[in-house]
Amino acid sequence: MRSNTGLHLWGHQQLTNFNSPPAERPGAMKLINVHTLEIEAFNAGEQVPRYAILSHTWGGDEISFHEWITNFGNTSPEYLEKEGYLKIINACSKTRDDKLRYLWVDTICIDKSSSAELSEAINSMFAWYERATVCIVYMADVEWEDELIHKIHTNQYSSFGSSRWFTRGWTLQELLAPRKVFFFTKEWTEIGTKSELMFKISKITGIDVSYLTDTRRIWSASIAARMSWASNRQTTRPEDMAYCLLGIFDINMPLLYGEGSRAFLRLQEEIIKSADDHTIFCWTWDADKTPDQWQSVLAPSPSVFSNSGSFVATHRNFESAPYQVTNVGLRIKLPVVAAVNCLCAMLSVISTDDADPEHKRMMCLPLMEEGHIYRRCPFPSRPFPVHRSMVCETKEMYLLYKISRNTEDLMPWPYRHLFEYGFHINILDESFSTDINRQMLTSVDCLVPQHKQTPTSHISRPVYSTVGFRNERFLVFLSVSQSEGNLKWNCEVLDPKFADHNVDDWLREFEVYSNSTENIPDGSFHSALSPSGTVQILIALDGDIAGEDSRRIRVIYLVLSSKDNMSPRMQDTWGALQRSLGDVQGRRMFL
Repeated sequence: MRSNTGLHLWGHQQLTNFNSPPAERPGAMKLINVHTLEIEAFNAGEQVPRYAILSHTWGGDEISFHEWITNFGNTSPEYLEKEGYLKIINACSKTRDDKLRYLWVDTICIDKSSSAELSEAINSMFAWYERATVCIVYMADVEWEDELIHKIHTNQYSSFGSSRWFTRGWTLQELLAPRKVFFFTKEWTEIGTKSELMFKISKITGIDVSYLTDTRRIWSASIAARMSWASNRQTTRPEDMAYCLLGIFDINMPLLYGEGSRAFLRLQEEIIKSADDHTIFCWTWDADKTPDQWQSVLAPSPSVFSNSGSFVATHRNFESAPYQVTNVGLRIKLPVVAAVNCLCAMLSVISTDDADPEHKRMMCLPLMEEGHIYRRCPFPSRPFPVHRSMVCETKEMYLLYKISRNTEDLMPWPYRHLFEYGFHINILDESFSTDINRQMLTSVDCLVPQHKQTPTSHISRPVYSTVGFRNERFLVFLSVSQSEGNLKWNCEVLDPKFADHNVDDWLREFEVYSNSTENIPDGSFHSALSPSGTVQILIALDGDIAGEDSRRIRVIYLVLSSKDNMSPRMQDTWGALQRSLGDVQGRRMFL
């Protein structure tokens, strides 16, 4: 029951399902006897009695283990009125109300002056929360109000949703590990249980509801998904951003305070040793979150996984093989896709955001070779989907995962700087409409170049892309070539027969086109119908724009629409484009 007294917030009847026998605890564990307020130790291998566990965010007035021992029996108001002391006393009261004798609180149940005990406790903490009879969450920044519960369940703004508790790194495992969790306000009034609040908590944290209940264990979530849960959380010390995730990835490793962000790299190395999940490589290269000169295929912090929750590990590709950490690099064998100035390694990963019901498209990671070692490219910033048929070979490679202080010998990133010319693709709004033939847009592939760039070349050579619906397909060819000092830009809707082209076929087609003496003008506009004749694609090749580093870029506009049902707004937009660009229809390059 709920009460504003702060003394009787939940009763024994609500916890009758927690009559499981005491469990053996991994490592030594200290517990508070809530009747005597003494701390009792249970050694490794001993049976630990049923206990409650407190989850909270630290304030500036916490009580330490030694302070609790030293001041035992202290009745001075200065000590008894400390917020940290009152927090523990109220948590003890809740524990007694449920007929439990013991309580675990991190502030006083770990002797932090002992590095060995601290390391053992942090490595055991997930298990301690998981085995607790009940977890008491105290939200010091959430005040009780009459409409609080109503606001929470109706998605109105409330202090619950903005609580600091949802932003701290350590509280993530404290949310996920226990089976029974009760939330309390600053006044120790019950807000509700994890199961009662699961939909709101899911919205706040980005964690799927199934992982907040007994429906699915967190171990079934991909590594990238679990990392995404921690992406918007912080810890006081940089090392703790790794240490607070040990239990979530079922990892044990020594604590080395002073190593800074290196701790997160160590965590990923340990994950690689124990998990066969390529989603660990599926993070976003965000300039604001990725340090300068970063080269590793491993992520610099959990924050770069904020957009990675949709990545799912699949059954391993038949072309790939197990991988291992070596002193040279991460040795791995993967299918690869040809690309300009980089190698795109195909991972055993799909994205739930990619509307590909048959899972024919896998995520590709852009890599650049240097001295037989491959490093992560910042462009594109995240793995992208490519059809499996684009694989040209399977390659064993070493991926750079350790960061060296010496970056003088590293080549500068060439991916953008060597491109004097390029394309930028814009998809007009109607392309994402879901009511066209009641089908969704499948995908846009715009990063599978078919002609390798030479070190002295400054021309972005041909790229072919697939655009369409689940039951419709279009092929779009984008190219720029140079003849007698003049540039020739083109985009073209191709015949469906080109869908089966492999890399060699495309190179032959383009070589014939490049050697042709026929004067083919720039193609500004192209259009085509789907095989069924119900869907049309419209393409506009815009003029030059100034790109990065004074590059010349042509802008491509794509529209997918029902043949006879284009919206008036889109008709006006397309008409304005044609008028502004000269309304020149492109000619076919490939017959």
